[in-house]
Amino acid sequence: MSIASTPAIPPRVSGDGALRIAQADTENVYRDLTNYRIALALEPDGWHVDYQLKSPTAHVAGPTIASRA
Repeated sequence: MSIASTPAIPPRVSGDGALRIAQADTENVYRDLTNYRIALALEPDGWHVDYQLKSPTAHVAGPTIASRA
């Protein structure tokens, strides 16, 4: 059986749960997340939560959190 034909395993955490966990962890470091646009995606290796700055002129990248839950 190849990786391509391996059936996907459903995540153990819902999208809302993954977002809550990511928010709690990220707020401990970045404090105020109002300047970030949040993207949540379920990838083959788990949930990915990406924080992108809303300002197009900002030159600092936001945090990316990947959860294998």
